[in-house]
Amino acid sequence: MASPLGHREFRALWSGSLLSWSSQWIQHAALGWVVYEITGSGTLLGAVMGARAIPMILLTPVSGMAAD
Repeated sequence: MASPLGHREFRALWSGSLLSWSSQWIQHAALGWVVYEITGSGTLLGAVMGARAIPMILLTPVSGMAAD
């Protein structure tokens, strides 16, 4: 049985996805750090991170219905 990693396109897809996911997590951590450094407020930090999650929460059911 051939390994999926034997295909160049599959390796390119997974390496690109890994880099994309890693950069998103780095951006998330950096944003939280910058907000806290500038304001010093945990409340504002929570508000910014909560506002960042709103599109994910609202669009997840819609995208799931579209996929089905």
